[in-house]
Amino acid sequence: MLNAFEDRIIWSFWTGDNEMSDIRAGALEYLEEHCEADHRLITLDTLEDYILEDDPFHEGYQYLSLTHKSDYLRSYFLYHYGGGYADIKAYDFDWVPYFEELEVSDKDFIGSAEVHPEHIASDNFLVCNHFEKLATVRTLIFKPKTEFAKEWKKRTNEKMDEVLDQLKVQDGLYHPRATGAEPGLEAGVFGEYGDWPTGYPVVWNALLGKIIHQLQYENLGSFLLGMPNQLRINYR
Repeated sequence: MLNAFEDRIIWSFWTGDNEMSDIRAGALEYLEEHCEADHRLITLDTLEDYILEDDPFHEGYQYLSLTHKSDYLRSYFLYHYGGGYADIKAYDFDWVPYFEELEVSDKDFIGSAEVHPEHIASDNFLVCNHFEKLATVRTLIFKPKTEFAKEWKKRTNEKMDEVLDQLKVQDGLYHPRATGAEPGLEAGVFGEYGDWPTGYPVVWNALLGKIIHQLQYENLGSFLLGMPNQLRINYR
């Protein structure tokens, strides 16, 4: 099976058939020019090639918004294949030294340090208070089949089990960035996009930050920090 860590592959995901904005396309080109590794953009045309027969996607995957599909794929790919993950944003650094640093360590992954407690997707004060010891969800390199990624994938599937019946009633296909109601907010309302159908059960960070930040807090010392963050650009 492909070992994206040994082959120094960086994954990114574009999960729909919607057109990528010029800013996103430019960021993707910028990443590929600078990363010095094998970057692979997984799209609808190539995704099927990476789904394993003995570990198919969760039944609820088909009902997720495009952003939540990308969140789901992150745990699946970084568990089974390892390698890097990059949001489709502009990165201006060489990823190879970070592959090498992780390779000679006994750690599960390496990432970029969070820079503010408000970026932590947790209601747990202790997790937020340790923000500088936690990695972002945007820039990661994993060894394949780590215990960390195994538990990450397990918790992601448990969340999918929890929301499956509701997803069948109200999917997230009405907008690429669809999200469920956050505590204290009206269901179906998210920032600039206005009113959406109510009932979509997956809040913004439910399949990513809320899982991986908590898991990192529980496993401090099992990963490395030090990768740069992406350049700050508006990517809408």
